[in-house]
Amino acid sequence: MNFDRGMNPESKLTRRTFFKFVDRVEVVDPYTVRIVLKTPTAGFIQRLANGTAGMICPSLLKRATTKQVTAYEACGTGPYTLKRFSPAEELYAVKFPNYRVPGLPKFDAIRWVPVTENSTRAMMLPIRLNRWWAP
Repeated sequence: MNFDRGMNPESKLTRRTFFKFVDRVEVVDPYTVRIVLKTPTAGFIQRLANGTAGMICPSLLKRATTKQVTAYEACGTGPYTLKRFSPAEELYAVKFPNYRVPGLPKFDAIRWVPVTENSTRAMMLPIRLNRWWAP
């Protein structure tokens, strides 16, 4: 669905040309797809790692009213549940109590804070001096 959306000219996505190397996507089974390229593409794996090729939850796409909705809403499964998200301030996720792997995740919550300046990021790290100087 994600590649079909990206390849469809009617989607009018700004990064649609990213998918121009793909000829078609075939469903092999419920957990596997085969991506058939138009020509051999050395950078194929690198392109898949690009955010443009990221998977977007189908239910999110169905309820989306604008293209930007995928950048500001979350949907899916995993060890954490999104609690708060403000792109310029923080992303805060809490432990999903019904996660499929017993005993995981180990942390009750995770907080990501975007900090563009390297030295500021370093200053934000919790440093235990007694650990640094211990033999």
